[in-house]
Amino acid sequence: IEDKSPDWPDAVGNLLVANGYDAEKTLGQTGEAIKGQLQAAITAYDGPPLQPATIARKGNDKQLVDTGHMLASVDYAVKKS
Repeated sequence: IEDKSPDWPDAVGNLLVANGYDAEKTLGQTGEAIKGQLQAAITAYDGPPLQPATIARKGNDKQLVDTGHMLASVDYAVKKS
């Protein structure tokens, strides 16, 4: 979020114009883009090395990726008021 969020206002503004000021479509596209950015950040995270016992239990050495539940949980909703 820290890396990508500064770009979001301009991206939303550009999408809004490109979508003929269709706010619902723009917010849906924005939500999908941010969701993808968050999922990419989770899978790309490269923190401290995991302990050998953790790697053996998980079957891989990726931090933040175990069952895939966290990745699948990233979502968004566009609510109409």
